[in-house]
Amino acid sequence: MKNIKPALLIIAALISAFGLSACDVNAVLGQVSETASVEETASAEDSETTKAEEIVTTEAAETETETEPAEETLPNEAETTAAEQEAETAEDKAAAERAAFEEKVAAAMKPVAYVNEDTIGEIFSTATEIWKWFNMSTIPTSGEPVNGTFQYKVDYPYINTYADLEKYVRNYFSTEIADKLLSYRSDYTDIDGHLCVIPADRGANINYGKILSAELSERSASFVEYTLEVQKYSFAEDTGDLIDDGSETFIFKLQMDKYGCWRFVSFPMWM
Repeated sequence: MKNIKPALLIIAALISAFGLSACDVNAVLGQVSETASVEETASAEDSETTKAEEIVTTEAAETETETEPAEETLPNEAETTAAEQEAETAEDKAAAERAAFEEKVAAAMKPVAYVNEDTIGEIFSTATEIWKWFNMSTIPTSGEPVNGTFQYKVDYPYINTYADLEKYVRNYFSTEIADKLLSYRSDYTDIDGHLCVIPADRGANINYGKILSAELSERSASFVEYTLEVQKYSFAEDTGDLIDDGSETFIFKLQMDKYGCWRFVSFPMWM
């Protein structure tokens, strides 16, 4: 017993030196266990958070992938918009051209009152168009044949009846030339109060080409000469090929009547 007591004393001294008791030791061990548990819980939470972030990232990537086709359609939408704008511009241009044309025809429905270097080109162009309606082509038409015939309604501003057509012709040509032109086509006739015609065209004269020059060559108080130089062709005797044969000159004459109206009194054509 004497020997045991000293040993117990030593142990007690050690415990005192470290200031620990069995409860303290258990408490420390408990804190360590709780810390480890907290760390494990935090680690688990971090792991779950990481997984959640990965899921969100994956979903975001999938969303971006799904929206990519929409981005690819944007250029197509832009092209569609550009096409629509281009179509509107074309419609506006066509409407403007139509308005200018109708204004020109409205002016042409009156006799020619003045001829000079600035106006002769337009006067000659209108007269040539009229000449073609009786010698080469037909005034523009539209719609379906009238009453089951071969006649079509004329579609030209301000020319709704035969009387309108005759007035238009006589505004530009002398009585002699106008009578001849009107006699060439008996199919210009009114049906149900509207001018109709049978469309008929022919090709141009292949012996002549483009206009090389045009000038108001002579002008007096009541007389005008308009001169055209036109490219000319001929056929080779051996091969029959069309060859350049220089040019030919045509003189168109206008005369003013006592009312101050100018009309063509000579209208040679090469077409």
